[in-house]
This record gives sequence, C-alpha cells and structure tokens, in this order.
Amino acid sequence: MKILDLTTDSLLLVARSPEVEVVHCQTGNAVMHSGCPKKAPRSAMVRLAFELLRGRRYDWVIVPPVHITWTTGNGFLRRQVKRIAAWFFKNPDAARFMRRVFFGSKARFAITDYSDQFRPSEFGLTCIEPDHYFMLNVPCDLVGTCMGPRNTLIHYLPTVMPDELIDSLGAQRTGPGGHDIFVAGIYHNEQRIKQREATQILAARGYKVFELGEKSFGKFTAGLLDSKLCMAGKGLAYHCFRPLEAAAAGAAPVVHGAEEGTYHDWVNGENCFLYDPELTAEGIADFVEEALRTPERILPVVEGARRLLNERHRASALASNLLRTFRGSE
Repeated sequence: MKILDLTTDSLLLVARSPEVEVVHCQTGNAVMHSGCPKKAPRSAMVRLAFELLRGRRYDWVIVPPVHITWTTGNGFLRRQVKRIAAWFFKNPDAARFMRRVFFGSKARFAITDYSDQFRPSEFGLTCIEPDHYFMLNVPCDLVGTCMGPRNTLIHYLPTVMPDELIDSLGAQRTGPGGHDIFVAGIYHNEQRIKQREATQILAARGYKVFELGEKSFGKFTAGLLDSKLCMAGKGLAYHCFRPLEAAAAGAAPVVHGAEEGTYHDWVNGENCFLYDPELTAEGIADFVEEALRTPERILPVVEGARRLLNERHRASALASNLLRTFRGSE
C-alpha cells in the first residue's frame, strides 16, 4: 500500500512497514504535542513537486480539511489564490480531472480534520470526494453517517499522543500520589475557570491541591505523577491533551460532558469522572470530593483511562486503526 500524506502532522509515519509506504509532504504549520507551531520546511513542497512530476501512483492520498473558502486572517494574495481555486474547483468534473492528473486514476482520498470546527468542510467533501472523513470535533449524530456527493463516511478522529511520551510518563509513576487533585493551564474558558475555582474550594476543605502557576513541562509532569485526580477541562473546542496526559501519568481524569454534543470516548466511572457541564464550581467540588471519599473507585478509572489511551489515542494504535479502515475499503 502506497500512501501520500499531505497533512501537517502525519498520523501514519509510525505505521511504516514493508507492506506500507508513507510519503509525508507537510503542507502547513505543524503543532506538536506540548510544543510551538513549526512552519512546514521548504523541502516538503519540493518533495511534493518531485513526487507529482515523476508520476508516482498512490493507493491513498491523505489531505487536511481544505477550508479553502475561508479567507479570514489571510493576506491579499492568499485570499485571491483561494478565491480562484474555489471558483475553479466548484465544478466536480474539473476537480476530478485535476485529481487524476496529479495523483492517478486509482488513488483514493481521506481527510483528517483536527480543526476546531463542528461541521465537515463542504468544499473538501465536494472537491476531494474522499472515501473517509476523520474529524476531531465531530457531532455525535454524524459519526457513522455519509455525506457529500460520494457518500463520504464520517469518523471520529481521536486526539493522539506519542508512544514515547506515554511510555515515559507511565514508567515514572511510583505510587498513588501525595496530592489529591491537580490543576494547571490557561484558564481561558468557563469550564477551566470553574475547575480552578472548584480546586480552591477543595483546598479550603483540607484536600491537597497541586496547582501549577507557571509554564514548565517538567513541573507539570511531576505534579501529574504525584496526584490522584486531574482536572481536565476542554482545550481546543471540546478536546485537549489533558485527559490523555493524566491517563499516561496514572491520574484519573476529571472531565465534563461536551456542551456542543461532540463525540468523545469518556465514560463516567469507567475511564474518567465525568460531570455535567452545567454544574457550578461548588457542584464540581462536591463531585470530586465524592470520588476522593471513595478511593476504591479511583484505581479502576485510572486503569480504564490508560486502556483507552493505548487502544485509541496512542500514535501507533491510531495509525493501525486508520490503516485497518483503509484496507477495509479496498
């Protein structure tokens, strides 16, 4: 199987094997876990041009969501280019012809969408006509349904963490933790603000709280490794890395339901402590205190969270799951 991956952060590179060849040509800024955005190297575009010029034919082409009709934040030249491309590719026959010219007639397409949007890209569905659309913030009622002119199948795309980081955090855990609850981050939305206020209420009730007030990944992981529970409020749209980091470090995630109705894997009492997002800060404190008063509930949740992490969110597992989907379509 030959795959041309045009996404920013490839989810398939870890799946390289004698049976699978992945060529990654990064087409945008990459945002690595716990890092800063990194511009696509010029060599990526050169490599893409080389791949296209030599006429290699691929079984699958993986592309970003292609929100080409959105021009907010783009400069004048970029806006004009997008408008011209949108005008040209709005004709399905023209788009189909260009796909065949560049990628060959047998190539099939998939979109991986890590944006904070709650609807699939209509332009991407029409222009690319993918077989599969993997979406992070997919509404629950769209999972498993078909959309677009080619009846593209919509999937939930789990957040991904590197295998090395998961294994490193898991190896450092030495015990149940000296702190009851961990909280950190930028308190930029209602849920995170309420979670922070809830930890302050718990501290006033005598519970040991680890609150990180500085940007230090070393102290962040040290705090997680020494805590029983972790406040894991939403980040980018509903999803963020915090519940996964907690699962890797052996702290039970405390998460809230999705106000937007987006799909997720978190189940109360099975792999997290999940509360109603309408709860007040005091209500969240009462919810967490109930978990702390029944410590026998915490270990099964920690084990369930780590199991979910390894099966769905580990980089190698996600790559395998994507390839299994592609093979099932052949």
